Amino acid sequence: MIVRAWGRAAAWTALAAALVGAAVQWAVPAVMEQAASAAAAAWLGEGRYRVRLEAAPRWHLLLGRFDRVEVAGTDLAVPGVGRLVVVLEDLAVDPWALLLHRALDASGARRAAFRLELGENDLAYHLRTRIPFDELAVSLPGGGFRLQGRLRLGGAAAAVELEGDFAPGAAAGAQVRLEVDRLRVNGVEVPPFLAEQLLPLILRPGPVVDLAALLPVPVRITAVEAGEGLLVIEGEAEL
Repeated sequence: MIVRAWGRAAAWTALAAALVGAAVQWAVPAVMEQAASAAAAAWLGEGRYRVRLEAAPRWHLLLGRFDRVEVAGTDLAVPGVGRLVVVLEDLAVDPWALLLHRALDASGARRAAFRLELGENDLAYHLRTRIPFDELAVSLPGGGFRLQGRLRLGGAAAAVELEGDFAPGAAAGAQVRLEVDRLRVNGVEVPPFLAEQLLPLILRPGPVVDLAALLPVPVRITAVEAGEGLLVIEGEAEL
């Protein structure tokens, strides 16, 4: 009888341990990720966010100790931004504040990196403030940009085409500027010495993208890369 009772107790203990293990492995992290997704809007602005929490061992999640937090945002309230990804490393938070109040304090992260993705339509939104083109068309063929439109030069309408690449700008490394390599007017390539005189008439001063005006946190750009149909901006964030 005693042996049988001990056997039942051991079975119940094993079942309880299995349930706790399953909660740690699946249920609790999923709930915490949902809470963190809702909390992300408080410090990144309105949008649709999805958060992934990583910790080893897994039960550290219950303590609010995360090795890595990845926040991916789309449909952002900020115009001209396709997708924003923020990665936090070595972050400790109050798990009860996260679960009960959906509060996520990201300021304690050892490192915060970001990745911003802009499509061709997003770039067109920003470029319209810099280039007074009619019928502006933006294309990213991979490795650079091509801008086409119509502009009045010398009192006559002309078809203008710019080609070049993107580069980090000034302002504490939070800007992206255009580097124009080729200028064509009505299909004819303009010589470099003459292009230098015409570009100030075509491009208004200032960056094409200013992250200080777009994002609610200070950032420093470390890389700018134009791929097929997509401009990717990467850097460090101060939270």
